[in-house]
Amino acid sequence: MPCPYVDKKANMDRILIIRIGNIGDVLMTTPLVRKLKGMFPSSEIDFVVSPHAEFAVRANPYIDNVYVYRKYRKAVRIIRRFLFKRLVRKNKYNMCFILESNREYMRFGDDVTDKDTLKIGYDGYACSDLLDKKNEYSYENHVIENQLFLLKDFLGADVSESDLKMDFRFPEDVLRKFGSGIDKEIDRAGKYIVIHPGCTEYLPLRAWEAEKFAEIINFVTNKGTRVFITGSKNDRGVIENIMKNCKDTGKVIPFAGRDIWYAARVISRARGVLSLDTGILHLTRALNIPVIALMGPSSPAHTGPTGVGKYKAIRKEFKCGPCHFYPGYRMEDKKKCLDGNVTPCMKAITVSEVISLVNLWV
Repeated sequence: MPCPYVDKKANMDRILIIRIGNIGDVLMTTPLVRKLKGMFPSSEIDFVVSPHAEFAVRANPYIDNVYVYRKYRKAVRIIRRFLFKRLVRKNKYNMCFILESNREYMRFGDDVTDKDTLKIGYDGYACSDLLDKKNEYSYENHVIENQLFLLKDFLGADVSESDLKMDFRFPEDVLRKFGSGIDKEIDRAGKYIVIHPGCTEYLPLRAWEAEKFAEIINFVTNKGTRVFITGSKNDRGVIENIMKNCKDTGKVIPFAGRDIWYAARVISRARGVLSLDTGILHLTRALNIPVIALMGPSSPAHTGPTGVGKYKAIRKEFKCGPCHFYPGYRMEDKKKCLDGNVTPCMKAITVSEVISLVNLWV
């Protein structure tokens, strides 16, 4: 049973949100931020984030201060962490959302808040006894829904489908750089789509065959549409394998290892994006660009594309899945599913069904 509502008229001058995750994790927290700002318009909302996901909220209009939680070298870790905690703690927060399961981050949330700070999060995790209000985390709900339900259950908020929309903005200083650089490259490309074939090295089970990506690209370029292939520097090997099977490489623009702002700009002007279950998927949704998500071990209902706009998640039903996000998931067990670099649930996704959807963009 949900706890009684917190008085919405209570003094909430300062609110802190802690989500030290990847890009997608942080973007999926932005609906909570927007909803909070609507409920407490005069409050200041601060956000603690990881270095590689800072860009996702740097220009968010509903966030007043962004604090970056860094992993310092052991020699200076204690003093740097102490100074960082003191910097955040001086704000004297009235309410804090600790959207973490990590023991270290849970402890951090407790260290930077006062005894009177209302701490809200999820039950069942390490140190969840530090929380004042907590919901059981549900893998049946979308990540965004789980977060909004915290507002519904403890602050009496009304939650609707429109609240699922994620927010992403380009800072003005970054936009000024685009005019003389990436915007010209995009203009020269003309009509194009984006393919994001990479997945973090820690989640190899989400990969799809390079040969299949190449077949999609060959179909698109044969229609006269160019293709940008985005990815991190760790995805260069995957992209090279794809390029080997591309027939018209003159219409394919590899974009691995480029600045994330530039990748976001490319996505923001694309006709559509084909992506695995990664942060780029959620960035595309936040930019309201049509997206096709290829999903296997993870659940579209939990981390798939959502909100307004055009999107489609492709996933085949397997008795053993979705396996990735559930508590019983063990990487060493699931690696047994790997056949080369692809799991059966990802291999079951066919080129023809993807082409039937990509065809709408070309």
